[in-house]
Amino acid sequence: MRRESLFKLISNKNFTEPDVSRFFPNFTQQSWIDFHLRPRLNPTVPEEIILLYETVRGSMIYGWFFYPLLTLASEQCYRILEVAAHKKCEQLNIPTERILKSGKHRTRDFSELIQELKTYGAINIGDSHKWDAGRSLRNTTSHPQQRMILVPGQTLSILTITVNLINNLFEK
Repeated sequence: MRRESLFKLISNKNFTEPDVSRFFPNFTQQSWIDFHLRPRLNPTVPEEIILLYETVRGSMIYGWFFYPLLTLASEQCYRILEVAAHKKCEQLNIPTERILKSGKHRTRDFSELIQELKTYGAINIGDSHKWDAGRSLRNTTSHPQQRMILVPGQTLSILTITVNLINNLFEK
């Protein structure tokens, strides 16, 4: 399979031409933008997380021109979940660092933060498995064994789940 069959190889001539519409002809540029502007974070979410999210969403929108940006932005969603868990722990005065026997400080693992938030009741039972899946997917996408290309339905689903998890985390 040629590389270009999955996405365009960018050149001076084609860099502003749509890439996604070759695979999904029912999308117009406007419907593509609207598609990605729907999931929104609540104003109760800390500003730094909103800015990270807007970077992801903007990258997905620009995926119109370079299809692999959708996958890269989706992978970033899992990292934003980790930032959100860290921030919520800080708000709840849950320690985000562990002191080692050597006296050095170590940031607690994402899994530890999730467990603390579950114990505290900040992560509701219905979201619990999604947080665990987000952590697992963060690990998998941060250490890939092969290239992955996701379709727009998958990436919008990841974006929407990310928004829902973060909104639920910061509603309390």
